[in-house]
Amino acid sequence: MKKRHIFALSVLALIIFALLVAFIGLPAYFFKQGVSAYNKNNYLYAYKCFSRALLWNKSNPNYRYYYVQTLAKFKPTYKVQKEMCEFANDLYKDGAHVFAGIQVNLWKNNITQQYGVNYIEQAPMGKDIIRWNPSTFPLKVYIAFEQNSAYPEWYNAEITKAFGQWAASSGFIQFDFIDKPSAADIVVELMGSPESGCTESGCKYVVAHTEPVIKNRILKQMKITIYDKDATGAFFSDKQLYNTVLHEIGHALGIMGHSYSTDDLMYMANTTDAPNNTIFIEYRSAFQYISVKDISTLKLLYNMVPTITNTPLSEINTKNLLEPAVVLGSINVRTSQKIKEAKNYIAEAPDLPNGYIDLAIAYDESGHIDKALEAFQEAYNKAKLQNDKYIIMYNIAAMYLNNNNPDSALEYAKQAQSINNSDEVRDLLGNIEHAKNTQTKPFWMPIHSN
Repeated sequence: MKKRHIFALSVLALIIFALLVAFIGLPAYFFKQGVSAYNKNNYLYAYKCFSRALLWNKSNPNYRYYYVQTLAKFKPTYKVQKEMCEFANDLYKDGAHVFAGIQVNLWKNNITQQYGVNYIEQAPMGKDIIRWNPSTFPLKVYIAFEQNSAYPEWYNAEITKAFGQWAASSGFIQFDFIDKPSAADIVVELMGSPESGCTESGCKYVVAHTEPVIKNRILKQMKITIYDKDATGAFFSDKQLYNTVLHEIGHALGIMGHSYSTDDLMYMANTTDAPNNTIFIEYRSAFQYISVKDISTLKLLYNMVPTITNTPLSEINTKNLLEPAVVLGSINVRTSQKIKEAKNYIAEAPDLPNGYIDLAIAYDESGHIDKALEAFQEAYNKAKLQNDKYIIMYNIAAMYLNNNNPDSALEYAKQAQSINNSDEVRDLLGNIEHAKNTQTKPFWMPIHSN
């Protein structure tokens, strides 16, 4: 028995020795082979060698540096961009990290030169890049009202014309009008004007909003909702309706935020040129146009890899698309931009709840739950419409669910349901119950107010 024990210990010692030799010797061997290939401009083989070296020792600064140097020699495909961004955003503050950051910034500058001035940082909805898959074009549009004596003749015409303007200006977006809402990608609904409390001269309220319908991380539909009359009960003019719909289509195509420039269609609001008795926020004194920056932003958006689209992500050919982190920066940078946008909105319309809702969502995404709750409370104090209160309660529930507090999520989801027993809140309630029963932590999409 003693001899067997000694033999077993000897075998174990040999195995440990072999592993130590492999751990020390193999990565050094692969690194040496990689350097030799790199110096001979054989970058593909060098890449393979440095990859193998990093498998054994991922923190070695020499291995990492040569790896990113080799990555930079390749065409910046999505895979190459993604890897470079991982080095630029990792925790190893070494030469590879610095070089990767420089390379990512170089790519970003080249993108700006290629696509022109844009406001792409405002396009995402929180952490998500939402857009349609062009392979499914034309997008099917349903206008949810019949042209009859209830509405002026220009209502249907101006809505249709606005879609045509986006198709013509973009050069690649296509639409097809259908008569079945269940088959539509984009639905345009007219809704009776609410009790807005906005009757005095100069007050404002939001006359339209667009919301994505997302289930299981798949974009099912975009819903554009427009009040059919202003707060005084008068029909909107052709200009007012056209400009409002034109703006909302931009959201429906995936530009979920707003531009900071008054020259752009997707500017949050333009009230400086409105008469004193204007009581709605989406107003232009003439027929609005889609700016060069609007189109540059849209084209750049559709050349980025989405995180949510209307097909499974596996059906997206990512090879020649752009990694969002290259275009937008890190998640922290994006969240900071969203906070800035929301504060800009609040400065323009301090009496509306919308900016506070978006500010709360941005704070939630940045991990500042207390600030998010404060912003939601301020939004609720400003809210005059039941729909705004519903959005606030829904979003607080979603925030609690995403932060692993299903009990509080259930409380606010029930309050939202008491206001509007919608499909989305019923889905939310189902996921809250599932989280409570299984101790899982699902991610639930917020509702933005734009």
